[in-house]
Amino acid sequence: MTSSRQDTRNEKPDRYLYWLVGGVCAILLGAAILGRDGLLAVIVNQRRLGELRGEVTRLYEENRVLQNQIHSLRSDLTYIERIAREDLGLVKPGETVYEFVPDRKRGGGKAGKQP
Repeated sequence: MTSSRQDTRNEKPDRYLYWLVGGVCAILLGAAILGRDGLLAVIVNQRRLGELRGEVTRLYEENRVLQNQIHSLRSDLTYIERIAREDLGLVKPGETVYEFVPDRKRGGGKAGKQP
């Protein structure tokens, strides 16, 4: 009988040790996945990094277009004239400007109704 009691006593500490090691591993695994620098944070940061790289690329392209416009405005008189005509509505002396205004129908623009 003495040997069976000793076997039970020896098994209990081993079982507690397994539970302790398993619990510590579960906590470490949870921290590795859900922690501040865990797997989920890495995935979110990678997605954000891709978005930011796309925005940087778009801004570089926009900057290149604006640099070209600056160069044209400083050196190309034809470009300056075109901008003045289109954006500011300027005309040369002696030119006649024709404006075409769309005809608006009464009654909210519905076809078939006339006063």
